[in-house]
Amino acid sequence: MLPIEVRTCVVEETVTLHPLADTQHTLAHLLLLQLLSGSLHLTLLPSINIHLSQEFMDPVLDEIGSIMRFPLTSLHINNNVRLDPGILAELIHRSPSLTDLHVAGEEAALEVLGYLKKNQLGLQSLHLDSCNVTDLDVVEGLVMKYSTALHLPWANLSSLGTSTTTDKENAAGGVVGEGGREGEASNSTAGTSWPPLCHLSIQSPRVTLCGAVVLLHLLRNLKSLNYSYWNSSLHNLFLYLHQKSSHAVPFHLTSLSLWKATDRALDSLALCPQLQHLMMEYTDPSLTSLSPLSLLPHLTSLALRLVPENLVKSAIAAVGSKLLSLDVEFEEYTRTLISWTTIQTINSQCTKLQHLELKHLNISADPDVINVTLLPRQKSKQHAFFPELTQLRLIGVVIQAKYLERLLNHNSLLEMLILDVNNDDALTDQAVSKLIKNNTFNNLSYVYLSGGLLSLESLVTLLALPSIERIALHLPSFPLLSRSGFHKLQCQLSCGNYQCILEDTDQDDH
Repeated sequence: MLPIEVRTCVVEETVTLHPLADTQHTLAHLLLLQLLSGSLHLTLLPSINIHLSQEFMDPVLDEIGSIMRFPLTSLHINNNVRLDPGILAELIHRSPSLTDLHVAGEEAALEVLGYLKKNQLGLQSLHLDSCNVTDLDVVEGLVMKYSTALHLPWANLSSLGTSTTTDKENAAGGVVGEGGREGEASNSTAGTSWPPLCHLSIQSPRVTLCGAVVLLHLLRNLKSLNYSYWNSSLHNLFLYLHQKSSHAVPFHLTSLSLWKATDRALDSLALCPQLQHLMMEYTDPSLTSLSPLSLLPHLTSLALRLVPENLVKSAIAAVGSKLLSLDVEFEEYTRTLISWTTIQTINSQCTKLQHLELKHLNISADPDVINVTLLPRQKSKQHAFFPELTQLRLIGVVIQAKYLERLLNHNSLLEMLILDVNNDDALTDQAVSKLIKNNTFNNLSYVYLSGGLLSLESLVTLLALPSIERIALHLPSFPLLSRSGFHKLQCQLSCGNYQCILEDTDQDDH
């Protein structure tokens, strides 16, 4: 028999490519295939609503009747699948190794929480999408079974099911006050493990800020929490927590999102000393600095969306050489101006940067420095530019060819290069030639080019790179490339059994 990892890959490929997955009969057979093959993953993601009624499930249940234990580690069923009551719980019950559970819909979410309320399961990741569960449903399902062993104030939590905000706040405050102090937390966990859940996502209009506070305090291994439809911004949660207990134990969250950040919101991040990834979208006009980010010792990834250029620079200065991943994004149709000086600042400050994504912006010269940077003697000084980068993504970017040529220099680690540029004169034969000349692209395996003035010779040069596996481009946006010449090159690669694939995204989206 094939190793379980190989079987899993084969089954996943079959499920992904099956053309008839949107029928009850076929979906039932795909479910049976994944269960009988001993796959590690079970995935049902049809594009239309399908009810696997008793008529279609009885044969499946008969086939698996003698199998008491499935090796599943992940289960993902989307909102288009409806199972009769009890089926989902039975699949979970027979999968004791399950660590990742992702379901959608009201019935599925309640069935999962009902099962977890009564049974131990070492879940590390739980996603409940498009449901209508309450704070009490979630807390009962995820925490109640641990309450006695950990001496948690379970009596207070019942108030989360009430309709008044005051009662909910008192309930959350009771948990924080009784179970959230550092000394008490260490005493209560003596000889007992906290729930193992690391990643939790709940999409329900009925969950509240108070429920989030309770979960953050009682799920001590939680690293990321997406508790949708909050009516308050994130910093309000932490401010609320400070009001209830000045000795709250820091959270173990490693990933957070901030919307319209303020000074107080940034200060509250001190409660998340393990933070590794921070996404910020919009900032309050009063915010003038992101220097508090320097107090987060483990922060290595930043995603800045609609954040002003001066604050982008401030964030770069605060995190500095610790930063490994940076995404900067603006509105799609505005093409916000970002100076080349800012790009140089990112390069000089973030010396270990591995992933850089710039989205919907216009990289332009500063009038004060353009005459200096273009002096002939300056051109001869080839300083390293992003030497540690493994992924560069320019998406919807306007950039002059001279800056594109300088964007990578002395790099030998690049694996992915996406150049979705909005001006044809950026991608020229000269620009591509300079990129190849100034770098050692021994690891480059994927290239995407949106359009430009490239010849077939430049394309052949890229295909000759030692590790290249796929080159994708939007052929209609390359006026110098004939369709016949492009197709001939494709045929040569295919017939010659080369490892590289050349594709036109005009026919197949990248």
